[in-house]
Amino acid sequence: MSLRDFLKDCEAKGEVVNVSGKVSSRLEAASLLAKYDGGPVVMLQDVEGKGLTVVGGICGIRERIYRALGVREASYFRVVSEALRKPIEPVVVDDAPVNEVDLGSSLEKLPVLTYYEKDPGPYITAGMVVAKDIDEGFQNASVHRLLVLDRERMAIRMVPRHLYALYKKAVEREVDLQVAIVVGIHPAVLFAACCNPPLGVDELWVANRLLGGRLRLTRCNKVDLLVPADAELLIEGVIKPGETALEGPFLDVTGTYDEARQQPIIRVLRVSMRRGALYHAILPGGCEHRLLMGMPREVSIWEAVSNVVPEVKAVRLTPGGCNWLHAVVAIRKQWEGDGKNAALAAFTGHPSLKHVVIVDWDVNVDDPIEVERAIALNVQGDEDLIMIKGARGSSLDPSSSKQGITCKVGVDATKKLRSTKS
Repeated sequence: MSLRDFLKDCEAKGEVVNVSGKVSSRLEAASLLAKYDGGPVVMLQDVEGKGLTVVGGICGIRERIYRALGVREASYFRVVSEALRKPIEPVVVDDAPVNEVDLGSSLEKLPVLTYYEKDPGPYITAGMVVAKDIDEGFQNASVHRLLVLDRERMAIRMVPRHLYALYKKAVEREVDLQVAIVVGIHPAVLFAACCNPPLGVDELWVANRLLGGRLRLTRCNKVDLLVPADAELLIEGVIKPGETALEGPFLDVTGTYDEARQQPIIRVLRVSMRRGALYHAILPGGCEHRLLMGMPREVSIWEAVSNVVPEVKAVRLTPGGCNWLHAVVAIRKQWEGDGKNAALAAFTGHPSLKHVVIVDWDVNVDDPIEVERAIALNVQGDEDLIMIKGARGSSLDPSSSKQGITCKVGVDATKKLRSTKS
């Protein structure tokens, strides 16, 4: 399964806008992605004469992500949860379209975009990074922003999660960490790479489960890793211990700039691509960025809340909360206290969550008026709020401390099962 397959379906549904005129990779291309943000897929046919089509907005609406995963909204949580628990190993092939064109070891021919005026340089924003545990041999796939430093070097932003753990182990052993960066993959593969299964579970296997066993992998040429055979673009490289560069500032999902930090450097060994490759670019802070970050965490919240209440109808990380900091969860309440238990569970399912509202089964989590009405009619401030002071929150929250310490608030906006009036 490839990105091209999915885009054909989008075109058949009239969901693609083509821009044929020549545009600059600095700011102008990003402005066009912003113009159509949250709407159609955008295809920029000529970005500075690089010969590659830049594609954005692929995962810019929730319904398109559902379609890529082959689910309806009602089955989304269950299907993704099962894929995370029961992944399927993909087949490995030798003849891979991603190796059709060899570009040597230079990034110069890629239409890498500079999105905003304060960006320190051009960023690869839709790169899935594949690496391997140097002891146990399992692979990990995750999405990271990559600042292009020069023809053969990139700085990679690593947060303390799985790739960081693999990197730290390599640093302690004083060995290179081999990596492969894949750009232009089927949205189900990109979505799986944004999920957070336990370390040791290969996200590419999760993607294969979501795709019904139709994902094909191939071996890289310069590094010992498996990557999607039908990807548009492949960058092979190594991260050497101790080599860092200043990365950032970068506009994140909150629409505010993340700070600059010293981050590891990837040295490029080889670049290859399909003929007529499509270059996927995700607009920082845009709908595609927020949904790819937020929707997998909705599944994590659904799983956590399902452990404390019998039925969870829906979970939504809301647009107003940047699809990251605020959630609404609809449950079928059976006992008093279910709403509070659900709120506490939501915080465990998504540790970056700052505020959560628990509502009844019949409330539409996508309708802010219905959610506000539930708060207005059901909540008493001295009874239905949970406040957790000094909790670890999100580093993306500009109101938290520099250490990410915040105050979390849960709101039980479910109806009382019995009258509390005397």
